[in-house]
Amino acid sequence: MKLLSFVNEVDKEILKQPRGGCIAGSIQPDISMFDLVGHLVYAGIFLYQILYRKGVKASYNKNFLNMRVDMRPDPSESYEDLKSLLMKFDDALIEFTQTVDLSTIDLEDYPAPPAGNFFAPSPASWLEHLFSHQIHHRGQISQILSELGVGYDISQFRIYAFTNDL
Repeated sequence: MKLLSFVNEVDKEILKQPRGGCIAGSIQPDISMFDLVGHLVYAGIFLYQILYRKGVKASYNKNFLNMRVDMRPDPSESYEDLKSLLMKFDDALIEFTQTVDLSTIDLEDYPAPPAGNFFAPSPASWLEHLFSHQIHHRGQISQILSELGVGYDISQFRIYAFTNDL
């Protein structure tokens, strides 16, 4: 929520300005902050769907399980729609983490990636990728916001350590 509140401060023209960024394993020069927000939610939903198909037991939002997703948002989508979808997906991820049955993920059988691949296709690997993906792209967005002088470094624990809203 805090990250999105900072993105809201950015002029909508700047939001869609190509800056370069990493999506789908490669740095692409035409990526904008809008694309990163869309990729954060759509690729996150894609990974969430894989966990469901792999048999990881948890509470899932059925709307996300049936959603068709691309790795980048359609340029005709509004930022407000992406923001709303991301907030709903964040709620689904929180519920997922609170209800996941870790016995359905064999953490002991965490195979090494096959040659030429960056992770093994096990439920544990997909779960790790879901969360590292979210962290990675939120970090990209946070870095762009820092370059634009918007917000503050929300990764600092000291910001939250002495508040009553934990």
